[in-house]
Amino acid sequence: MTAIVRGGEDHAPTRFRPVVGPRIPASMVRLAIGVICVATSFGVIGLQWPVVVAMFLTLATLVFPRSPAAWALAALLAIASLGTLGAAPDWRFFVALAGAHLLHVFGMTLSWLPVGGPVQLRVLGKSLRTFVIIQIPAQLVAFVVLTLLAGRSVAAALTSPAFGILAAVGFVVLVIVVLVPVARGRLNG
Repeated sequence: MTAIVRGGEDHAPTRFRPVVGPRIPASMVRLAIGVICVATSFGVIGLQWPVVVAMFLTLATLVFPRSPAAWALAALLAIASLGTLGAAPDWRFFVALAGAHLLHVFGMTLSWLPVGGPVQLRVLGKSLRTFVIIQIPAQLVAFVVLTLLAGRSVAAALTSPAFGILAAVGFVVLVIVVLVPVARGRLNG
């Protein structure tokens, strides 16, 4: 987006300047990524010895963003969230599913994020919007598939209160995430 700056009769000729939206320091983004990784690790693993490995992998992800540390942390969270075979999934699996995907998004973000300096919120918002658009159907499909694998019927899985709440919240969030940018574009355009 650019703004036109017009010069008067006594001023310089017309020129274009980029319009920079709201910005935050890149260090705050790195700090937020670290906090989310630590919180997800403690939420999924708990106070067990693998959390030490998770903290090491979190630090490695932040310091060396091009290393496979984020993938290793995602794998560790996935293994820690596995329940017994044939049991219905609990909340830890869904947190690990979202956390693994978020680690992938964060790994991509850290690869281009400058060590210092500002980052536009618009850029980060687009990454998070993509995360939400992908995560909602993935969570719902995972819930149905894992419930079926636990031995419940399709009707029981689709009519359960948990699926109804997840589907309703997911639908509302998905509509907001998709339609708000479209509406903004029509208002500005």
